[in-house]
Amino acid sequence: MQFKLAALNTEKEVAPERDQKEVLIPHHPEAVRHSHPTLEALPGQHPGEVYAYYGPDDVIKSQKRSCWKRKRVWVLALVLTVVIASTALCVSLGILLKKPKSATSGSKATPTNLATATVTASASSVPSPTAKPTSIASLSPLAVTAWRDNNSTGTTFKIRVVFQNDKGMLQGTLFDSGYKSWARNKDFTKAKQGTSLALTRFRHNIYPDAINNDEQVELFYLDDADRICEWNWDSINIAGSAGSIDNQTFVASSTSRLSAYWPLIILQDVDGSLHEIYYDAFSYSDTGGWYHRSANLTIYDGAALGLVPVAQNISKIGVFYQGEDGKLREVQRDKLTWEYAYETHALSQSIPPPSLTPPQFAAFSLTNVTNPTELDTYILWQDTSATIQMQWRDDSSGWKGPKTFDAFRGADNGTAIACITMETFNEPLPKGMDIPRCYFQSGGNLREVELNGNRDGWSVLGYVPLD
Repeated sequence: MQFKLAALNTEKEVAPERDQKEVLIPHHPEAVRHSHPTLEALPGQHPGEVYAYYGPDDVIKSQKRSCWKRKRVWVLALVLTVVIASTALCVSLGILLKKPKSATSGSKATPTNLATATVTASASSVPSPTAKPTSIASLSPLAVTAWRDNNSTGTTFKIRVVFQNDKGMLQGTLFDSGYKSWARNKDFTKAKQGTSLALTRFRHNIYPDAINNDEQVELFYLDDADRICEWNWDSINIAGSAGSIDNQTFVASSTSRLSAYWPLIILQDVDGSLHEIYYDAFSYSDTGGWYHRSANLTIYDGAALGLVPVAQNISKIGVFYQGEDGKLREVQRDKLTWEYAYETHALSQSIPPPSLTPPQFAAFSLTNVTNPTELDTYILWQDTSATIQMQWRDDSSGWKGPKTFDAFRGADNGTAIACITMETFNEPLPKGMDIPRCYFQSGGNLREVELNGNRDGWSVLGYVPLD
């Protein structure tokens, strides 16, 4: 049974060199390290200190002259000490007495002006973004997925992020934690400008006829005719290629968002309803393995969408969408029956409806801290003040939040948000194997943030190098 979604080529990935030039400041390769030899110390001295040495005075003619010379040295040393001490005192007083700038003087900090913002993050400070990269459009769509090496149990992992430039070309970048480096995949295909992106992945061995255990990454997007298109990568086909869904005629609403968690894709159809596309090569071989149907839910036009497992082994999938009232709602899809639990419920807060601003939203799942057989669900969304908020469900008491964190400060108004959910297809996600990272734009740059192990704070990891 051919389960692969695209033909593979024979190019092999070339791993980046480990011995690279040291970069002292991220995104500033012009900063280099200059080393200086340490002064050699004589016995009883400390390396690096400066000493003056005097040999025996054979030309001194009398004890009186010798005494005066010693006095002169001491006088000069005393004068020099007084001068240095006075200078240091003046500098210190100048610093202490310098008038602080008024809180009302100058321009106020804006969401993208991080250099002037007050930062109180305990895990890390919020860095100022570098100059805006040219390879990513302002308010670009974003998508991300990740996997661990060695069959999901390795200490090293890879992250793939996809975005779009201002000419409509899709771009990718791949992070390898073993080399601590990013590798670009430039201009790999053309898409509708501003298309939603959905990125997911699977291991070949989830299918019985698999010949290897390679990772396959699947990207879904819209073309200019609003057709669902596919691009995929694996360890051999590192440049990627078009997938088999391109042979179908799945058409979405022109304002549709996309979300995917293998083997499921959700979108908004031309009638305004929530629609799903499912891959099952065994049951639907006559259509290339692709099946689609309506979920019979009318949703807001251009509604935010999210799709994540809410139970291990994807026995249940949480489908998040924006209802007609603008509030975020959830239904759960059963893996075995394919049925939706239509007892929908709304969260405590509304996210901005599309009529006000493009709704920016991301959902992800993590193993529960105390009971790894359970999954916790998190959602991030941006409110009308451009503040990214988080809500979460980590026990039976229901949803908590919303709450924001300093690591989210400075997010561009209208930025897309993308977060990582690991695989839990045919086996539970092991404890400690999560990669709880999210991505959004700040000052046009792509910021990377990470949820800490206690799940009570976020750290800024930096900005993804794009140019």
